[in-house]
Amino acid sequence: MSGAVLAVVLVGLQVGLMFLWPFRPHAPWFLAGVGGFYLAAAAAWFLLRRQRLSLGWLVAVSLLLRVMWIPVAPGLSEDAYRYLWDGALMAEGENPYLLAPQDRPQAQARHPNLYRQMAHTDRTSVYPPLAQFLFLLNHLLWGPSVAGWKILLLIFEAGLLSACWQTGFRQPQDWALWLLNPLVVLEFYSSAHLDLVTSALWVEALLFLPAALKRSGGGKGALSPMLLGLSSLTKLTPLISLPWFWMKIRGGRPSLRFLLWAGAALSLPLLLFFVWKGEMRATWEAFAAISDTYHQKWRFNSPFFLIYEADRPDILARAEQIFAGACLLLLAQALWRRSKREDPRQTVISLAASLYFVLMFFYACSYAVHPWYTSWGLALYLILGLRFWAGLWLAAASFLSYLGYWFNYPQVEERVWLLWIEYLPFYALLFRDLWVWVKSMTGPDQESPSASR
Repeated sequence: MSGAVLAVVLVGLQVGLMFLWPFRPHAPWFLAGVGGFYLAAAAAWFLLRRQRLSLGWLVAVSLLLRVMWIPVAPGLSEDAYRYLWDGALMAEGENPYLLAPQDRPQAQARHPNLYRQMAHTDRTSVYPPLAQFLFLLNHLLWGPSVAGWKILLLIFEAGLLSACWQTGFRQPQDWALWLLNPLVVLEFYSSAHLDLVTSALWVEALLFLPAALKRSGGGKGALSPMLLGLSSLTKLTPLISLPWFWMKIRGGRPSLRFLLWAGAALSLPLLLFFVWKGEMRATWEAFAAISDTYHQKWRFNSPFFLIYEADRPDILARAEQIFAGACLLLLAQALWRRSKREDPRQTVISLAASLYFVLMFFYACSYAVHPWYTSWGLALYLILGLRFWAGLWLAAASFLSYLGYWFNYPQVEERVWLLWIEYLPFYALLFRDLWVWVKSMTGPDQESPSASR
């Protein structure tokens, strides 16, 4: 199959999905369209691996796939309308953390369309302060526009690819695992989820880590810790990677400098938000309650928390946490043992591999794994290439979780057998990935995670 034919197939499948968008409750047709998109994307990746397609072809086709969705209303999620609502409140001088939309009658009168299209209007905003400033920026640029927000997402993704190019990670087949992935295209350029910003900033922090390792890193030495801190203020998840970044620093001045820059990137947007919006105590209490809100309202697509939700003893929850903590400590020890004998590029690759497994265990033990959450691990494939499989499987199989929306539409009702289809192969592939990684660390040639490219 030539590149031109494959491009026509990919674009044609996207056009078909656009026509199916108003009929999403008819799950078989929608899933068939998504499945066809995955098959075509896999064929494109295969051709790239055989070096029959260029990086220019890949970028052009992936850009076309994204631009097609910019004028289309969000399909599988209403989250983008909450972004616009928060941005409008910020522009009007109101604090989005203090009152739920249903308790703001004046704002409802000013923005009736946004209020009607939002979900969970009984909840205050759950997005951290830097995300709120981005929503404000979007509002200042083009008003309450979903298309404008998607353009901002495209700019952040371009920044991610530019960072990969600057740091030497330019393999077309590796880029294809991200650029042609249907989850990336549909969740970010149809549903317009914020997580693209989080993934971009987080992986950029990883790519620029070598400059932070130097004693005289200059201005570039501040990029990695600042990007890590900023990514954590769009979604909180990147905070779990801070110890792994810090362990890569070899102590002394670089280690202290890294913590100071990361702390500044975390604290300054928080302080600016609190000072600007006032009512610091109430704002902080609402912000601190985000985790509880997720736990109470959005349990979704997690095997442990759904299978045992009815009669699950507390000791089981503690056992899961202890298991996850032990795995993370083992990963930390392995990372520490390797850190003294790596060149800068290998430092990025080995840390990317470590963070990959941190995220995989996070997915396995979290009580909410919406499909777009898997993008945090998917972005690491830009660095790792096709070395590990569990993350790719979960990103693909997570679309099955939307069947829960169709069994009892419009009320969500998940089925345990779907979770087994998603997670049993995920666990098997995760053990396979761990075996491959351990072999690469203990082998006589110290094979890197990218050696199989």
